[in-house]
Amino acid sequence: MRKVRYQSLFQQNYKTILLKCQASGHHFQDEKFPPNDSSLWRHQRPDIDAYPEVLQGFVGNCWLVTAFTVLAAHPTLLHKVIPRWKLQDWSHLTDPGMLHTGTFLRDLDHHPVDDYLPTVDGQLIYAHARKPNEFWCALLEKAYAKLCGCYETLESGSTSDALVDLTGTVPETMDLEPDEEGKINRYTDSELLDHLNKASKSDALISCSINVPEEQQQEAKLTNGLVLGHAYGIKKVYKLKHPHNGKDHVLLMKLHNPWGSGEWNGAWSDDSLEWKNVNEAERKKLALKVADDGEFWMSYDDFIANFSTLTICRHLKVAWYVPGPKWHTCIFKGQWSKKDNTAGGCINNTDTFHQNPQYAFTLTKPTKIIAALMQQDIRDHRLEGIENHTIGFICIRVENNRVYRVHKPLYDVVSRVTYINAREVTSRMVLEPGRYVLIPSTFDAGEEGSFLLRLFSSNHLNVTRLIDDAPKKKWYEGKRSDFVGMARIKILSLNLTREVGSAILNTTLLDTKNGKLVNELSVQTPIKDPTGHEYVFYIRDPQNAKFRIELLETSLLGKGTSFGEFSFDISRFTEETEESRFFELTKHFVKVIKTTTGEDEKRNSGEKIVSTELDTSDSTSSTMTATNATNIANTTNSTGNANSTNNITRNRDFPPFLYRHFNNSNRQNFNPTGNINIHTSHVAPSKCYQDHHGNQQLTSRRTIKKLQRRRRSKNSPPELVPDILYEIFLHLFVEDGDDPVLILGYGTNRRNPVSDIYSCLLVKKSWSEVAIQFLYSKPFMRRGRKQVELYLSMLTDREIDDLKSLRIQEMNKIQSNVQKTKYPYPAYLKTLDYGRLVMSAWAFCNSNWMTRTLDYKVIWVTRALLRLFARSHSPHLTTINCSLGKYSFADTYYSVLAEPEFDQFLAKARRCKIDCNFADDATFLDQIPRSFRNLDTIDMKCSVSMNKLGEKCFITDYSNVIVSQKKLVSLQLQQCNSFLDRILETLKFQSHSLVELRFVECDFINCLPWWSIAACQKLTNLQFIRCRNITFNMAEPVLSATFPSLRDVSVIGCDFKCFHYICPEFIQWASNYSKDNEKLIL
Repeated sequence: MRKVRYQSLFQQNYKTILLKCQASGHHFQDEKFPPNDSSLWRHQRPDIDAYPEVLQGFVGNCWLVTAFTVLAAHPTLLHKVIPRWKLQDWSHLTDPGMLHTGTFLRDLDHHPVDDYLPTVDGQLIYAHARKPNEFWCALLEKAYAKLCGCYETLESGSTSDALVDLTGTVPETMDLEPDEEGKINRYTDSELLDHLNKASKSDALISCSINVPEEQQQEAKLTNGLVLGHAYGIKKVYKLKHPHNGKDHVLLMKLHNPWGSGEWNGAWSDDSLEWKNVNEAERKKLALKVADDGEFWMSYDDFIANFSTLTICRHLKVAWYVPGPKWHTCIFKGQWSKKDNTAGGCINNTDTFHQNPQYAFTLTKPTKIIAALMQQDIRDHRLEGIENHTIGFICIRVENNRVYRVHKPLYDVVSRVTYINAREVTSRMVLEPGRYVLIPSTFDAGEEGSFLLRLFSSNHLNVTRLIDDAPKKKWYEGKRSDFVGMARIKILSLNLTREVGSAILNTTLLDTKNGKLVNELSVQTPIKDPTGHEYVFYIRDPQNAKFRIELLETSLLGKGTSFGEFSFDISRFTEETEESRFFELTKHFVKVIKTTTGEDEKRNSGEKIVSTELDTSDSTSSTMTATNATNIANTTNSTGNANSTNNITRNRDFPPFLYRHFNNSNRQNFNPTGNINIHTSHVAPSKCYQDHHGNQQLTSRRTIKKLQRRRRSKNSPPELVPDILYEIFLHLFVEDGDDPVLILGYGTNRRNPVSDIYSCLLVKKSWSEVAIQFLYSKPFMRRGRKQVELYLSMLTDREIDDLKSLRIQEMNKIQSNVQKTKYPYPAYLKTLDYGRLVMSAWAFCNSNWMTRTLDYKVIWVTRALLRLFARSHSPHLTTINCSLGKYSFADTYYSVLAEPEFDQFLAKARRCKIDCNFADDATFLDQIPRSFRNLDTIDMKCSVSMNKLGEKCFITDYSNVIVSQKKLVSLQLQQCNSFLDRILETLKFQSHSLVELRFVECDFINCLPWWSIAACQKLTNLQFIRCRNITFNMAEPVLSATFPSLRDVSVIGCDFKCFHYICPEFIQWASNYSKDNEKLIL
């Protein structure tokens, strides 16, 4: 994602101009937007009233004035447009005569403007406030006119465009005309009402207008007092109890006319009869005024009946320091260009549509997405007759593993916007998990221009632009053919006779000529609804290509029942011609897999025969499109007949331990239907081996190594064999109730290297009471992964010592205590070492399940064990250790601590240790501010350097951890160099409570926000351990500040020879506070 920075559009620096004016004593006169000799100008300083009333001037820019009116009701946003406005309120002698303004999306510019305003007869001729001492709206209008070129360009426009320019909000424009079904913009009346009410409560900027019919005149006044084609601002939405029926409510809307006069004269107007039935307190609360001041109330029903267009601009929470749920954002700048071959037009232009820029993203959970496409503003060129392009975009669902550009309109369109010649179009989508491609375009091909694409999502979103069309030829392939094609495989439906949970879909691409594996893709997907899952493979030699697809049911302990497999050759459906070497073909296969039990030779052995029948039928007309690999054309050729039937029979053995637990009643028929869409890479080959039946099988080297390790593991001591694990996990989720039963078993080899104390089998309810202890190795040492150790809080100190010294004669004492009580949470466990917990669960799962992906099992086990932790009788949790070490368990952490039942015991934690080593670990930090808000001590560390993506995640999430705490007392920052400045900024949120601040191995180069340290007036202890690059300009806010409670400043290990520069002024300042001067190494 491109990082967007503020820039100076007019090459004017506010600070430089300010210093120059203060030094010279002259007022600033803007050379980029000078005053006109034919106009009269008036000099005043800006003054922002808490409740301003903005009026329109001579120019027909009610759309802009309406935006000012709506903006004035939201001081937070207004102060972003006029940053630090109080600091700009100069005295008469020091006034530099300029205003510093900022626009968010018009080139993301901050620029100054002088305060000479045009007047006629002493009166402002453009936008102004009702109060004579308010000039902020006139100055802001001048700044916007400077941006657009001149005042004349403000003659007409859109309120939403102005609000987006000024605030960076996301607009949503609705047509209030109901459709044939009576819905407004796909909303029913109740849904629209709720939508509008939520927007008002979330401080959205709302405006409305009435369309002008062809026979009517612009800004003609209607009999009800409203004006056609005129923009009104919606200042408030209020639900009022019905005057005659207290149980019902009336939704009222407060509107503002930027003219300052001309109001609605219908129901709920200023002097209407409806207000007489409302008590005085309620009218005072609503600030009802009976005056022609441009503000009026009207009911929601009258609003829908009279107005035509509604614009809602939402200020989505994306900043890292804003509390509450936040939106993730991605911003791209791009262009449609004939030179770069990126101006393809809309989807109607089938030959060129794929040339448009394409942006791909993958979702792992249902996600709300708001997409906003903005074209370059042409307002400053409007006088030349240039108009907006007609723009829009579509979002399509593609194959789950696609990394190359889309070339054909073969995919389902999940969302689209109506193409319109507006400056910006938006769409709100709710997308299911999968991979998607968003394609922005103009309506007509060949239209050039720049655009800005903004994507906001409720979950983490990683968007990339697709650049390559197909896999490129490798340098080591020599003179091999560059024939490249692709094959798309899509699951249409699965007709199951029973619910099987989840499954693994193995798709293997074979080279039949050389007998090698070309590509293997294992996809783990829920079987309950896999419809629509689609995958793409790129093929170099389709003449010798063959697909084999196998579906395996997964179980708790690894791969389980095989539903069968089927194969088909691609060579039957492709042929190379002289005109082209790239083929695309769509075929439909109906695959029926039946599992039957052998009645004769397999009756005694109990083995299963999986019989697979493949029926390939040409259910649709087969067409093959011949194209070039890099530039797809439209030539169409015919294809041969594909009707054939392959019967494949395969024998399989169930794993011995699985066969004990899955009886015949669990094996039922499986009838899936698959859609194989054949259109067209190559991967390193693998080996062939023979299974125990002598059948030749293809698999990867990784699978072979796993099988070899499994064979070697059969000779190891079976402390917990799979049968025992199966019994344990059968009772993992049981509730409290029955008394536990503990069966202790002790092997004959007392000094077993993989057993510290003894092996134990936990059955019935006992596992649910003591399972959490299994993941804590202290005070005992657990050397074997499969060894379950027993920790009982009822044990005395002597019994613990006996166990530690392996005095087995004390075993009788333990057995006598079994009946005493259940096994509560051990009182000596004060720390939740989450990193150790997850790594133990990972090792446990990895030892007992042979699968390629164990993530979901680790999450399942960790959540279950942590749930038992939360349900324990008397938890004494004080410390959370989130040091994940060498593993990355971001998803696991997020999934586990997101459980609401953990809130009660997590809220008791007072100390948190954080140390992450991988960029993707940053995502789990997002959960910490939601779970822990009462921490008084935080130790932060970042052990290794990260890429830019990881650095961005850490900046946001590390800062949120600090901001979200109610009363932070002690903070330690170690090796957080790349984002130390952003973390320092968050100290202002804890300045009321922070007492101890420690920096360890920190590099302060280019770290400026030391003012935040100076704001922490309650500091008593400040330490700098092995830090570097502390300059005088950087530390000046601290050196000049007074700390009434500061008792000790330590500068340890900061040697000039070992580390970089530390200014002498800082060393001298630290020595004044240091209790022990030996701590200062000068």
